[in-house]
Amino acid sequence: MRACSKGSFAKIAAHPLRVRLLNLLRERGPSTASKLAELLGQSSGATSYHLRQLAAYGFVEDAGCGTGRERWWQATSARTDLDAATALPACRGNHREPPGDGRALAGRVLPRHRAAAALR
Repeated sequence: MRACSKGSFAKIAAHPLRVRLLNLLRERGPSTASKLAELLGQSSGATSYHLRQLAAYGFVEDAGCGTGRERWWQATSARTDLDAATALPACRGNHREPPGDGRALAGRVLPRHRAAAALR
């Protein structure tokens, strides 16, 4: 499990292709830029570039099993965790637990949902 700093998370999340590449490497194991490009319908140049960017921030690394120009990449961890200290400022504090055990909130919300469902 990898703890992620705000800056490095912003770099990976800045481009959806990077997230997709990282997820594929985590789900399927080591692969090349060309194989990943084929799976994602992208050019190998694009996947190669984004893999190098992921490597620069420690999310992927050379798997060490390639020969010649065939470079294999692997994820450095099975998942990435953000904690409150490293979360993006705009996201911090947006989630609040209901007071108590949540029964009072459920008592107010559930009747509204049931009434709305009955009108459908």
